[in-house]
Amino acid sequence: MSWTGKILRVNLTAGTVQSEPLNMTWAKQYLGSRGLATKYLVEEIDAQVDPLSIDNKIIWATGPLHECVSAAKPGAAIILPVCR
Repeated sequence: MSWTGKILRVNLTAGTVQSEPLNMTWAKQYLGSRGLATKYLVEEIDAQVDPLSIDNKIIWATGPLHECVSAAKPGAAIILPVCR
């Protein structure tokens, strides 16, 4: 999830990978990796899902300032996991 306009969905159970467009409305409303990833998580899983359930998701997200940090500190990356 980043400002390339795409999200990559990896389903480890099914062994599938698919690319889809980033919801740019949400991207503008929820600036940053934490806000946007949390929005996706809230919209896509039930609030009562067991954290250890197969229905739970883990979202690994980068934000719009990722390139700024990488430029200032080569090799550095800000990747934020968001889950229930």
